[in-house]
Amino acid sequence: MKLKEEYKNLVDIQVVAFPQEGIIKMPGTEEMMYEAMENGADVCRGIPYNDAPAKEHIDIVFEIAKKYNKAH
Repeated sequence: MKLKEEYKNLVDIQVVAFPQEGIIKMPGTEEMMYEAMENGADVCRGIPYNDAPAKEHIDIVFEIAKKYNKAH
């Protein structure tokens, strides 16, 4: 976030909260996603094909996105 602010006049930087290794199968990831959004991440994304159950993964991602008004 510091770099985003520092270079805002030179380049558009978009910070994405992305659970590369899944949310459900990687304990602590959901909390890190919330923390990333709390710290100003621009986007909340998921990778349901890399997690199980996929529906629960998607539900968590949308819950986080909605909380931070990022679900469009």
